[in-house]
Amino acid sequence: MFRDGAIIGYEALIRGTRGESAKQLFKAAVHLGAVETLDEKARELAIEQGTPLLDGEQKLFVNIAAQTLTKGLIRLPPDAPLSKIVLEITEQMKIPNMNSLKDQLGRLKERGLLVALDDFGHGFNNLSTISELKPHSIKLDIALVRKVGDHTTANLLMNFVALCHNLNIKVIAEGVEQASQMERLRNIGVRYMQGFWFEHPKARNKWLPHLSLMGSVLE
Repeated sequence: MFRDGAIIGYEALIRGTRGESAKQLFKAAVHLGAVETLDEKARELAIEQGTPLLDGEQKLFVNIAAQTLTKGLIRLPPDAPLSKIVLEITEQMKIPNMNSLKDQLGRLKERGLLVALDDFGHGFNNLSTISELKPHSIKLDIALVRKVGDHTTANLLMNFVALCHNLNIKVIAEGVEQASQMERLRNIGVRYMQGFWFEHPKARNKWLPHLSLMGSVLE
């Protein structure tokens, strides 16, 4: 993720040994009754292998389902640097118990962990969710980013970005794939972005030598 050319964080992605996507892996886990096990292990590996790559104030964004939190199933490595971790709540199903979710997140926030709402504009995340959970950042869904050239969409996003700025919430645009999208997003006030336009995902062992080659992409 970038802010005006600076790398401010990385999102951890899960892939299978044969290149399977996260969607494919979790679909298989459903059949095996191992969704929660896969979810926990993926997050554990992401934190253990991802946090050593961080520099300075950079953050590691790690996905988690709201259902996992409401069930109180989340476990983090005991020595995890929580102030460097952002839990991305991926929510395409209605949150089953908002009070339980707020309670779990409140305890994690007290320990220094940050919270983001993922895929905002898709699924069930809405203004009420923002009010209840008070996230550190919000990620705009790729579908909105792809429509940023539309006048109505751009105006809606500009007002939403201004609202988030007043609430001290960072807005991150996901799926930026073209220079025109980047420029339009910057013009409506979005300063945090991620997507193929800046860099493609890489395996951890390929990131290490690659980091020294990363320049100020947006400048």
